[in-house]
Amino acid sequence: MTTRPDWISRSTSYSGPVPNRHGPSPGDWDVLHYDPATGRIVQTGNCAPFDLEHQHVPDCDWLVGKADLHADYVDLSGPQPVVRPRPSAPTSLLDLPSPATVTVRSNALGTSESYTVEDGSFEYSDAPGRYTITVQAWPHLDATFEVDL
Repeated sequence: MTTRPDWISRSTSYSGPVPNRHGPSPGDWDVLHYDPATGRIVQTGNCAPFDLEHQHVPDCDWLVGKADLHADYVDLSGPQPVVRPRPSAPTSLLDLPSPATVTVRSNALGTSESYTVEDGSFEYSDAPGRYTITVQAWPHLDATFEVDL
């Protein structure tokens, strides 16, 4: 019987027994693929331990473990990559993560424009109307605000 490790990376090879495969196996491992530059999870799934070497997503690294594509990311700041929940979305346009991309969409005109915010604060003025403002600052969750000017 093969023991599942806490985590396993692309550089680790599996040398356990090859089970007889006739349908789903309780020994399958959950696998996630992520961008090694950002930690963004791009794919999740599962496979038998002996298939790990054949699971390949171009330009991605992988880990054995469970993750949510939208709510988690791979933290690359420590000695080993770790799956963590993405930090909460900003709750104010005056306290943004830095850097952040802020997209302002005019609900009346349907036009939008994006801005890069480096100082953590965003103020906007334009013609009167309703605007949808979306904030993206990886790995934080995205935030959307409705603003009436």
